Amino acid sequence: MDKKSFDKCFIGANRAIIGHNRYATTGGVSKASAHPFEFPTLVGVHNGTLNSKYKYDDTNLYTVDSQAFYHQVDKTGIRDAVGKTTGAYCFIWWDKEEETINFLRNKERPLWMVYTVDGKTLFWASELWMLEGILGRNGIACEEAYFLAEDTHISIAVDCKGELGKPRASNLKGADASTAPYYQQKALTVVPKDVPKKVVEKKKEESPPQIPYEPSGHVSLMITSHTRDEQGSKYFKCVDLLSSTQDIRLYYTRLPMAEDDVVGGTLVAVVGNKKPTSRYYKVIHNSVNWDDLSFPAVEEEDKAYDHINNEISKEDFYKKYTECCWCSNPVFHNRKHALTTQGQAVCEDCCEDKEVMQYVKIAGSVRNKTH
Repeated sequence: MDKKSFDKCFIGANRAIIGHNRYATTGGVSKASAHPFEFPTLVGVHNGTLNSKYKYDDTNLYTVDSQAFYHQVDKTGIRDAVGKTTGAYCFIWWDKEEETINFLRNKERPLWMVYTVDGKTLFWASELWMLEGILGRNGIACEEAYFLAEDTHISIAVDCKGELGKPRASNLKGADASTAPYYQQKALTVVPKDVPKKVVEKKKEESPPQIPYEPSGHVSLMITSHTRDEQGSKYFKCVDLLSSTQDIRLYYTRLPMAEDDVVGGTLVAVVGNKKPTSRYYKVIHNSVNWDDLSFPAVEEEDKAYDHINNEISKEDFYKKYTECCWCSNPVFHNRKHALTTQGQAVCEDCCEDKEVMQYVKIAGSVRNKTH
Protein backbone atom coordinates (compact mmCIF):
# COMPACT_ATOMS: atom_id res chain seq x y z
CA MET A 1 0.00 0.00 0.00
CA ASP A 2 3.03 2.28 0.27
CA LYS A 3 3.76 1.99 -3.45
CA LYS A 4 2.82 4.61 -6.04
CA SER A 5 1.15 1.89 -8.10
CA PHE A 6 -1.39 1.48 -5.29
CA ASP A 7 -2.14 5.22 -5.26
CA LYS A 8 -2.78 5.13 -9.01
CA CYS A 9 -5.68 2.76 -8.41
CA PHE A 10 -7.63 5.62 -6.84
CA ILE A 11 -7.10 8.09 -9.68
CA GLY A 12 -10.19 8.62 -11.80
CA ALA A 13 -13.59 6.96 -11.44
CA ASN A 14 -13.67 3.67 -9.58
CA ARG A 15 -16.85 1.67 -9.71
CA ALA A 16 -15.83 -0.99 -7.20
CA ILE A 17 -12.77 -1.44 -4.98
CA ILE A 18 -12.42 -4.90 -3.44
CA GLY A 19 -9.76 -5.54 -0.81
CA HIS A 20 -8.72 -9.00 0.42
CA ASN A 21 -6.37 -9.94 3.26
CA ARG A 22 -5.45 -13.60 2.89
CA TYR A 23 -4.64 -16.17 5.53
CA ALA A 24 -3.30 -19.06 3.47
CA THR A 25 -5.20 -22.32 3.98
CA THR A 26 -4.64 -24.03 0.64
CA GLY A 27 -2.35 -23.22 -2.25
CA GLY A 28 0.62 -21.77 -0.38
CA VAL A 29 1.75 -18.14 -0.24
CA SER A 30 2.69 -16.49 -3.55
CA LYS A 31 1.48 -13.89 -6.03
CA ALA A 32 -0.14 -16.67 -8.05
CA SER A 33 -2.26 -17.79 -5.08
CA ALA A 34 -3.16 -14.27 -3.89
CA HIS A 35 -6.65 -12.89 -4.40
CA PRO A 36 -8.34 -11.51 -6.45
CA PHE A 37 -8.63 -14.08 -9.23
CA GLU A 38 -9.42 -12.75 -12.68
CA PHE A 39 -11.07 -14.56 -15.56
CA PRO A 40 -12.57 -13.31 -18.85
CA THR A 41 -15.99 -12.61 -17.32
CA LEU A 42 -15.21 -11.75 -13.69
CA VAL A 43 -12.81 -10.74 -10.93
CA GLY A 44 -13.44 -12.30 -7.52
CA VAL A 45 -12.29 -12.90 -3.94
CA HIS A 46 -13.30 -15.51 -1.40
CA ASN A 47 -13.24 -15.79 2.39
CA GLY A 48 -13.33 -19.36 3.68
CA THR A 49 -12.19 -22.86 2.79
CA LEU A 50 -13.91 -25.07 0.19
CA ASN A 51 -13.84 -28.85 0.31
CA SER A 52 -15.43 -29.26 -3.12
CA LYS A 53 -12.48 -28.32 -5.31
CA TYR A 54 -12.45 -31.80 -6.84
CA LYS A 55 -15.97 -31.21 -8.23
CA TYR A 56 -14.96 -28.28 -10.45
CA ASP A 57 -13.94 -28.54 -14.08
CA ASP A 58 -10.20 -28.42 -14.86
CA THR A 59 -9.45 -28.51 -11.12
CA ASN A 60 -5.97 -29.91 -11.77
CA LEU A 61 -4.98 -26.51 -13.24
CA TYR A 62 -5.42 -24.68 -9.94
CA THR A 63 -3.83 -25.14 -6.53
CA VAL A 64 -6.15 -22.68 -4.74
CA ASP A 65 -9.75 -23.69 -4.06
CA SER A 66 -11.00 -20.12 -4.60
CA GLN A 67 -9.39 -19.89 -8.01
CA ALA A 68 -10.87 -23.23 -9.07
CA PHE A 69 -14.32 -21.99 -7.98
CA TYR A 70 -14.14 -18.77 -9.98
CA HIS A 71 -12.91 -20.69 -13.01
CA GLN A 72 -16.10 -22.75 -12.73
CA VAL A 73 -18.21 -19.57 -12.46
CA ASP A 74 -16.50 -18.15 -15.54
CA LYS A 75 -17.11 -21.39 -17.44
CA THR A 76 -20.64 -22.43 -16.44
CA GLY A 77 -22.14 -19.57 -14.39
CA ILE A 78 -22.68 -18.81 -10.72
CA ARG A 79 -25.62 -21.15 -10.13
CA ASP A 80 -23.85 -24.19 -11.48
CA ALA A 81 -20.66 -23.40 -9.57
CA VAL A 82 -22.41 -22.78 -6.24
CA GLY A 83 -24.54 -25.88 -6.75
CA LYS A 84 -21.34 -27.94 -6.66
CA THR A 85 -19.83 -26.10 -3.71
CA THR A 86 -19.41 -27.32 -0.14
CA GLY A 87 -17.47 -25.78 2.72
CA ALA A 88 -17.23 -22.27 4.13
CA TYR A 89 -17.56 -19.26 1.88
CA CYS A 90 -18.27 -15.61 1.36
CA PHE A 91 -17.86 -14.71 -2.31
CA ILE A 92 -17.54 -11.17 -3.66
CA TRP A 93 -16.99 -10.64 -7.38
CA TRP A 94 -17.26 -8.11 -10.17
CA ASP A 95 -19.17 -9.34 -13.21
CA LYS A 96 -17.49 -7.79 -16.26
CA GLU A 97 -20.33 -8.60 -18.62
CA GLU A 98 -23.26 -7.38 -16.50
CA GLU A 99 -21.16 -4.68 -14.79
CA THR A 100 -22.39 -5.64 -11.32
CA ILE A 101 -20.84 -6.12 -7.89
CA ASN A 102 -22.01 -9.39 -6.35
CA PHE A 103 -22.18 -10.84 -2.84
CA LEU A 104 -22.98 -14.33 -1.57
CA ARG A 105 -22.25 -16.12 1.69
CA ASN A 106 -23.30 -19.23 3.57
CA LYS A 107 -23.71 -19.63 7.33
CA GLU A 108 -20.00 -20.41 7.75
CA ARG A 109 -18.80 -16.88 6.96
CA PRO A 110 -20.17 -13.41 7.87
CA LEU A 111 -20.57 -10.22 5.87
CA TRP A 112 -21.68 -6.77 7.05
CA MET A 113 -22.76 -4.01 4.67
CA VAL A 114 -23.61 -0.34 5.07
CA TYR A 115 -24.64 2.55 2.79
CA THR A 116 -23.50 6.12 3.23
CA VAL A 117 -26.22 8.54 4.27
CA ASP A 118 -26.55 9.87 0.72
CA GLY A 119 -26.88 6.31 -0.63
CA LYS A 120 -24.10 6.83 -3.16
CA THR A 121 -21.52 4.48 -1.68
CA LEU A 122 -21.68 0.98 -0.25
CA PHE A 123 -19.09 -0.39 2.17
CA TRP A 124 -18.72 -3.97 3.37
CA ALA A 125 -16.49 -6.04 5.64
CA SER A 126 -16.38 -9.44 7.28
CA GLU A 127 -16.88 -8.00 10.75
CA LEU A 128 -18.85 -5.02 12.00
CA TRP A 129 -16.03 -3.52 14.06
CA MET A 130 -13.97 -3.11 10.88
CA LEU A 131 -16.61 -0.84 9.37
CA GLU A 132 -17.10 1.08 12.61
CA GLY A 133 -13.37 1.70 12.99
CA ILE A 134 -12.55 2.68 9.40
CA LEU A 135 -15.65 4.79 8.70
CA GLY A 136 -15.60 6.41 12.13
CA ARG A 137 -11.91 7.27 11.84
CA ASN A 138 -12.53 8.98 8.51
CA GLY A 139 -15.73 10.75 9.52
CA ILE A 140 -17.93 9.05 6.91
CA ALA A 141 -21.62 9.33 7.81
CA CYS A 142 -23.52 6.10 7.16
CA GLU A 143 -26.85 4.47 7.71
CA GLU A 144 -27.13 1.54 10.11
CA ALA A 145 -25.16 -1.52 9.05
CA TYR A 146 -26.92 -4.78 8.24
CA PHE A 147 -25.91 -8.42 8.20
CA LEU A 148 -26.27 -10.15 4.83
CA ALA A 149 -28.61 -13.14 5.01
CA GLU A 150 -27.09 -16.51 4.23
CA ASP A 151 -27.62 -18.16 0.84
CA THR A 152 -28.80 -14.87 -0.68
CA HIS A 153 -27.12 -13.61 -3.85
CA ILE A 154 -27.06 -9.80 -3.99
CA SER A 155 -26.25 -8.17 -7.31
CA ILE A 156 -25.88 -4.39 -7.70
CA ALA A 157 -25.35 -2.66 -11.03
CA VAL A 158 -22.72 0.09 -11.07
CA ASP A 159 -22.67 2.40 -14.07
CA CYS A 160 -19.65 4.10 -15.62
CA LYS A 161 -20.07 7.08 -13.27
CA GLY A 162 -20.02 4.85 -10.21
CA GLU A 163 -23.71 5.28 -9.46
CA LEU A 164 -25.37 2.31 -7.75
CA GLY A 165 -28.49 0.60 -8.99
CA LYS A 166 -31.06 -1.10 -6.79
CA PRO A 167 -29.94 -4.41 -5.26
CA ARG A 168 -31.35 -7.56 -6.81
CA ALA A 169 -31.74 -10.50 -4.43
CA SER A 170 -32.15 -14.19 -5.21
CA ASN A 171 -31.81 -17.40 -3.23
CA LEU A 172 -28.70 -19.40 -4.04
CA LYS A 173 -27.68 -22.30 -1.82
CA GLY A 174 -24.58 -24.47 -2.04
CA ALA A 175 -24.54 -28.25 -2.22
CA ASP A 176 -23.87 -28.63 1.50
CA ALA A 177 -26.81 -27.42 3.56
CA SER A 178 -26.24 -29.44 6.73
CA THR A 179 -22.98 -28.06 8.11
CA ALA A 180 -23.34 -26.31 11.46
CA PRO A 181 -21.96 -22.77 11.45
CA TYR A 182 -18.78 -22.14 13.39
CA TYR A 183 -19.22 -18.39 13.19
CA GLN A 184 -22.25 -16.76 14.73
CA GLN A 185 -22.78 -13.04 14.99
CA LYS A 186 -25.81 -11.06 16.08
CA ALA A 187 -27.45 -9.36 13.13
CA LEU A 188 -29.17 -6.01 13.03
CA THR A 189 -32.71 -5.93 11.71
CA VAL A 190 -32.56 -2.48 10.13
CA VAL A 191 -33.28 -2.61 6.42
CA PRO A 192 -31.14 -0.13 4.44
CA LYS A 193 -32.53 1.87 1.56
CA ASP A 194 -33.73 -0.13 -1.45
CA VAL A 195 -32.83 -3.53 0.04
CA PRO A 196 -35.70 -6.04 0.29
CA LYS A 197 -36.53 -7.12 3.85
CA LYS A 198 -35.85 -10.75 3.04
CA VAL A 199 -32.21 -9.86 2.45
CA VAL A 200 -31.75 -8.97 6.10
CA GLU A 201 -31.35 -11.87 8.46
CA LYS A 202 -33.19 -11.48 11.76
CA LYS A 203 -31.72 -12.97 14.87
CA LYS A 204 -32.62 -12.91 18.56
CA GLU A 205 -31.28 -10.01 20.54
CA GLU A 206 -30.75 -12.22 23.57
CA SER A 207 -27.22 -12.72 24.85
CA PRO A 208 -25.98 -15.26 27.38
CA PRO A 209 -25.97 -14.11 31.02
CA GLN A 210 -22.65 -12.71 32.17
CA ILE A 211 -21.17 -12.33 35.63
CA PRO A 212 -20.89 -8.57 36.24
CA TYR A 213 -17.40 -7.17 36.63
CA GLU A 214 -17.33 -4.79 39.58
CA PRO A 215 -13.78 -3.61 40.30
CA SER A 216 -13.35 -2.49 43.89
CA GLY A 217 -10.35 -0.48 45.05
CA HIS A 218 -6.90 -1.23 43.71
CA VAL A 219 -6.51 -4.23 41.40
CA SER A 220 -3.46 -5.95 39.90
CA LEU A 221 -3.18 -5.32 36.17
CA MET A 222 -0.93 -6.76 33.49
CA ILE A 223 -0.18 -4.53 30.50
CA THR A 224 -0.36 -6.63 27.33
CA SER A 225 -0.02 -4.12 24.45
CA HIS A 226 -0.35 -0.49 23.39
CA THR A 227 -2.49 0.97 20.60
CA ARG A 228 -4.79 3.91 19.72
CA ASP A 229 -8.56 4.33 19.77
CA GLU A 230 -10.84 5.70 17.05
CA GLN A 231 -9.93 9.28 17.98
CA GLY A 232 -6.21 8.58 17.90
CA SER A 233 -5.71 8.64 21.69
CA LYS A 234 -3.02 6.29 22.99
CA TYR A 235 -3.75 3.61 25.57
CA PHE A 236 -2.44 0.37 27.01
CA LYS A 237 -4.55 -2.78 26.92
CA CYS A 238 -4.67 -4.20 30.43
CA VAL A 239 -5.80 -7.45 32.00
CA ASP A 240 -7.13 -7.82 35.52
CA LEU A 241 -5.23 -10.86 36.76
CA LEU A 242 -8.36 -12.03 38.58
CA SER A 243 -10.75 -11.46 35.66
CA SER A 244 -8.99 -11.80 32.30
CA THR A 245 -12.02 -11.37 30.03
CA GLN A 246 -12.61 -7.65 30.59
CA ASP A 247 -11.59 -4.88 28.17
CA ILE A 248 -9.56 -2.50 30.36
CA ARG A 249 -7.73 0.54 29.00
CA LEU A 250 -5.07 2.74 30.55
CA TYR A 251 -4.92 6.01 28.61
CA TYR A 252 -1.73 8.07 28.72
CA THR A 253 -0.01 11.07 27.16
CA ARG A 254 3.45 11.04 28.73
CA LEU A 255 5.48 8.16 30.10
CA PRO A 256 8.72 7.96 32.11
CA MET A 257 9.90 5.20 29.76
CA ALA A 258 9.38 3.84 26.24
CA GLU A 259 5.97 2.31 25.46
CA ASP A 260 7.45 -1.07 24.55
CA ASP A 261 9.28 -1.18 27.89
CA VAL A 262 5.92 -1.08 29.69
CA VAL A 263 4.33 -4.03 27.87
CA GLY A 264 4.46 -7.24 29.88
CA GLY A 265 4.71 -5.43 33.21
CA THR A 266 2.26 -5.44 36.11
CA LEU A 267 1.07 -2.64 38.37
CA VAL A 268 -1.64 -1.89 40.89
CA ALA A 269 -4.24 0.77 40.03
CA VAL A 270 -7.91 1.67 40.35
CA VAL A 271 -10.31 0.65 37.57
CA GLY A 272 -13.35 2.88 37.24
CA ASN A 273 -16.88 1.61 36.67
CA LYS A 274 -17.90 1.27 33.03
CA LYS A 275 -20.33 3.85 31.68
CA PRO A 276 -23.55 2.43 30.14
CA THR A 277 -22.51 3.66 26.68
CA SER A 278 -18.91 2.44 26.89
CA ARG A 279 -17.47 -0.86 25.66
CA TYR A 280 -14.54 -0.85 28.08
CA TYR A 281 -13.36 -0.07 31.59
CA LYS A 282 -10.95 2.81 32.15
CA VAL A 283 -8.07 2.92 34.61
CA ILE A 284 -8.13 6.01 36.84
CA HIS A 285 -5.01 7.77 35.63
CA ASN A 286 -3.99 9.44 38.90
CA SER A 287 -4.04 6.04 40.65
CA VAL A 288 -1.11 4.82 38.52
CA ASN A 289 2.42 4.95 39.94
CA TRP A 290 4.84 4.02 37.18
CA ASP A 291 7.60 3.49 39.74
CA ASP A 292 5.67 0.43 40.92
CA LEU A 293 5.70 -1.20 37.47
CA SER A 294 7.27 -4.62 37.93
CA PHE A 295 8.44 -7.54 35.83
CA PRO A 296 8.62 -10.80 37.81
CA ALA A 297 11.95 -12.58 37.56
CA VAL A 298 12.01 -15.37 35.00
CA GLU A 299 12.32 -18.72 36.73
CA GLU A 300 13.43 -21.93 35.08
CA GLU A 301 9.94 -23.41 35.08
CA ASP A 302 8.37 -20.11 34.00
CA LYS A 303 10.14 -19.53 30.71
CA ALA A 304 8.45 -18.31 27.55
CA TYR A 305 9.02 -19.47 23.98
CA ASP A 306 8.15 -18.05 20.58
CA HIS A 307 6.59 -19.91 17.66
CA ILE A 308 9.97 -21.04 16.29
CA ASN A 309 10.95 -22.48 19.67
CA ASN A 310 13.35 -19.75 20.76
CA GLU A 311 13.41 -18.99 24.47
CA ILE A 312 12.30 -15.39 24.99
CA SER A 313 11.57 -13.14 27.94
CA LYS A 314 8.01 -12.71 29.15
CA GLU A 315 8.17 -9.07 28.05
CA ASP A 316 8.96 -10.15 24.48
CA PHE A 317 6.24 -12.81 24.62
CA TYR A 318 3.58 -10.18 25.33
CA LYS A 319 4.94 -7.94 22.60
CA LYS A 320 4.73 -10.74 20.03
CA TYR A 321 1.52 -12.42 21.16
CA THR A 322 -0.78 -9.68 22.41
CA GLU A 323 -4.03 -11.58 21.97
CA CYS A 324 -5.68 -14.74 20.66
CA CYS A 325 -5.84 -14.77 16.84
CA TRP A 326 -9.32 -16.32 17.01
CA CYS A 327 -11.26 -14.54 19.77
CA SER A 328 -8.94 -11.60 20.68
CA ASN A 329 -8.83 -12.58 24.37
CA PRO A 330 -5.45 -12.20 26.12
CA VAL A 331 -2.89 -15.00 26.01
CA PHE A 332 -0.65 -15.73 29.00
CA HIS A 333 2.79 -17.28 28.72
CA ASN A 334 2.36 -19.37 31.88
CA ARG A 335 -1.14 -20.64 31.15
CA LYS A 336 -2.47 -23.01 28.57
CA HIS A 337 -1.98 -21.65 25.05
CA ALA A 338 -0.70 -22.63 21.62
CA LEU A 339 1.36 -20.89 18.94
CA THR A 340 0.72 -21.31 15.23
CA THR A 341 3.08 -21.77 12.32
CA GLN A 342 2.08 -18.25 11.20
CA GLY A 343 3.35 -16.67 14.43
CA GLN A 344 -0.02 -16.19 16.10
CA ALA A 345 -1.27 -17.24 19.52
CA VAL A 346 -4.35 -19.24 20.57
CA CYS A 347 -5.76 -18.65 24.06
CA GLU A 348 -6.69 -21.22 26.70
CA ASP A 349 -10.40 -21.29 25.87
CA CYS A 350 -9.85 -21.66 22.12
CA CYS A 351 -7.30 -24.44 22.70
CA GLU A 352 -10.12 -26.45 24.23
CA ASP A 353 -12.48 -25.77 21.31
CA LYS A 354 -12.04 -28.62 18.83
CA GLU A 355 -13.85 -26.70 16.09
CA VAL A 356 -11.45 -23.77 16.40
CA MET A 357 -8.36 -25.97 16.50
CA GLN A 358 -9.17 -27.59 13.16
CA TYR A 359 -8.75 -24.19 11.48
CA VAL A 360 -5.33 -23.32 12.92
CA LYS A 361 -1.97 -24.93 12.25
CA ILE A 362 -0.09 -25.43 15.50
CA ALA A 363 3.71 -25.28 15.37
CA GLY A 364 4.48 -28.87 16.36
CA SER A 365 8.05 -28.32 17.54
CA VAL A 366 7.17 -25.40 19.80
CA ARG A 367 6.81 -25.87 23.54
CA ASN A 368 3.16 -24.95 23.64
CA LYS A 369 1.47 -25.09 27.02
CA THR A 370 -1.36 -27.35 25.91
CA HIS A 371 -1.82 -29.11 29.23
